[in-house]
Amino acid sequence: MSNKVCPIDSVEMEYKFSARMLSKHDVAFFQCPCCSLLQTEEPYWLKDAYVQAYTDMDTGLAARNFFNRFRVEPVLNLLFKCQGEYLDVGGGYGLFTRLMRDIGISCFSTDKYCENFFARTFNPRPNFKATALFAFEVFEHLPDPVTFLVDNFSKYHCKTIIFSTETLPEHMPSKEWPYYGFPHGQHITFYSSDSLRQLAAHFGCTYLHLFSDFHFISDRNVTFIERLILRSRPLFLLYAALVRIKRWRLSFTHSDASLLTEGT
Repeated sequence: MSNKVCPIDSVEMEYKFSARMLSKHDVAFFQCPCCSLLQTEEPYWLKDAYVQAYTDMDTGLAARNFFNRFRVEPVLNLLFKCQGEYLDVGGGYGLFTRLMRDIGISCFSTDKYCENFFARTFNPRPNFKATALFAFEVFEHLPDPVTFLVDNFSKYHCKTIIFSTETLPEHMPSKEWPYYGFPHGQHITFYSSDSLRQLAAHFGCTYLHLFSDFHFISDRNVTFIERLILRSRPLFLLYAALVRIKRWRLSFTHSDASLLTEGT
């Protein structure tokens, strides 16, 4: 069996198990002995997996975007007062960007694999500088997360990213773990908290596992009070409710429509 090197630690990974992807490809899985990153062998089957950008099995696509909107708003208010411009990398159909603009946050979207339907004209300008990047349900699709961050941090002049991905439990999950995604074959990289911490350290950044599948990497200095709010679920939910009350009248829905009308 060919050697595989961890894209984060650059050490040889260890074979763990094999499983059948897309009901026809037998795929080997390897784990890094240093950071516990779990990854498939070289994903030769992705052409089959991405016949369409989103799998029909992703029935939570719309709900996830609405949920992420309410998770992200308080984080941006706490750390950036919701000022600046934000970019959803791998933004898919642009639904999250449209939802963010509907609550008065200047968000843009880019995705080289999917057409932007909901925020069609809100793509990043040349030399776009982002206050923070978003990447929801993206990291598990990446063969090389280090290169992904190098490229995007450099291109958008930003070293803050808020993202979602399920992390590995303490013990290796059985093959019944739904997040493996064997039927659709699109998930190829699975992270532990250690691997995400190592990934952040590669860029001189801080990593925070906020809660559930929600993560934060940034070179910004996060204060003790900010950490307390971000890491405490009750405090975060209270703060989120207060922010929503404070900002409930803010929206770009109508101003965006006027802007687009003027541009026609």
